[in-house]
Amino acid sequence: MKKILFLVGFALLLGLTVLYARGKNEKITGIYSSMFYHEEAGDVLGVEAFIVFTKRGYYVLLQQSEGEPEIPVLVPLKVDNKQISFTLPDTIMGYTGIFNGEIKNDRLIGYFHTNNENRKKIELKRKSSYWQ
Repeated sequence: MKKILFLVGFALLLGLTVLYARGKNEKITGIYSSMFYHEEAGDVLGVEAFIVFTKRGYYVLLQQSEGEPEIPVLVPLKVDNKQISFTLPDTIMGYTGIFNGEIKNDRLIGYFHTNNENRKKIELKRKSSYWQ
């Protein structure tokens, strides 16, 4: 009986350890997008972020569209576990300033903090690129 209880306890501990490790190492690289084609207007709308890892750390390629897609912007990405942040140049797209957010449940969620506005929220789902 003691042997069975020990094995059950060990199996539970092992299972919890694996779940914890998975949560800590959730993959943040990938494509996060809200971009779509609006049929009636004939416009492309939304935001797309492509997070990549390089020998110099993480980067995010960000593209926004309000009718016609803007030129994508590549900036360094700071990563601390699932917390992320990056800064866009002042004149790029409708989004400027510092972005603070997180990767949670296959979503990139966060806010841009700018000098002119309070906060601008973004929530992008991990999925294939609009351009695929």
